[in-house]
Amino acid sequence: MLRDEVWLKLADERETLCGDCMGRRQRERRVSLTIDGLKPCPVNLARGWFDLFARHENAPPQNIAEWQAIARNIWVICQRDCEPHPWLIERAEAEAIRDAHSRWLVDQ
Repeated sequence: MLRDEVWLKLADERETLCGDCMGRRQRERRVSLTIDGLKPCPVNLARGWFDLFARHENAPPQNIAEWQAIARNIWVICQRDCEPHPWLIERAEAEAIRDAHSRWLVDQ
């Protein structure tokens, strides 16, 4: 998921594009896609978009605190199998959050 201002450079507001079409539009319209263009949301962490964009960056995004908060979301932790990006949270913290949630589920 991209920030609205970045998406509108690639497509109409209500248009949907697959990954290949988005890439083609990016090239055709010469739109730069960086980690700062990603919306800080659970889907971008759980599905690996953050990691993909981070590989091309030398420093964390300006809004890293937002990403770090989302990285502590139990759904994100479970989807990533406790493998957080180093800019986000430590593996031990992710495992502790997952374990605490598991105990809570058992207690319920």
